[in-house]
Amino acid sequence: MDRMTVKLPDGRLILKTDHYSQIMSQQHGIFAEGSAVDKLGYLEDLKEQGRLMELPCAAGKWVYSIECGEIQPYIVSYFSIDGDDLWFIDHLGGLIGVYGKTVFLSQEMAESAMNQNLNSMKGEVTKEHLTSDVSEQEKIINKVLEERKRQDAKWGEQNHSAYVWASIIGEEYGEMCKAINEFGFDPTPRREQDIYTEAIQTIASCVAMLECMKRNRAAAQNNNKGDLESDIT
Repeated sequence: MDRMTVKLPDGRLILKTDHYSQIMSQQHGIFAEGSAVDKLGYLEDLKEQGRLMELPCAAGKWVYSIECGEIQPYIVSYFSIDGDDLWFIDHLGGLIGVYGKTVFLSQEMAESAMNQNLNSMKGEVTKEHLTSDVSEQEKIINKVLEERKRQDAKWGEQNHSAYVWASIIGEEYGEMCKAINEFGFDPTPRREQDIYTEAIQTIASCVAMLECMKRNRAAAQNNNKGDLESDIT
């Protein structure tokens, strides 16, 4: 869009008009100027300098994120720009996702994007992808899931603050580092298995923390939704 304002030689900003209107304004000393025109000119300057962005929505709006094949609703509270990406952030400071890629303004838009992604992925998995590396990854992931079930059976659902989780995961990570050091002095299959076991436990603890964060975020979103509904009623 072309500029709507023009700067006169004396520095004043006026609205850009057609040639006839401009002649009449100059002859009669009447110009469309003032604080509103100055503000419009300021915004146009920012746009030309690449410093002006129009957000797709306001803070406090419900948005819909594609996560692991599911669509999750969130309330966006903050925005962050990273290159060409516009990140949506919730009130806890958690990253919801990138607008137009994983986050959308309606559930219908999110479902459409998810279906398009699934369709584009069909046929991309070729024989070359079905390698032993993938099978080994699946084995490791299954071990992590088994460890998570063991943790839940032993401790039940764990709901901690981020600081407590840092202590739990830090302890597991320390055990893994200890196993690595012992393997360095005694490179035997048993020591190597210790590294594997401690690494699985560390990863599983990280997964447990993420599950807890997800529960806390969902509870906070439900509380916010209840507050919004009570305000409306």
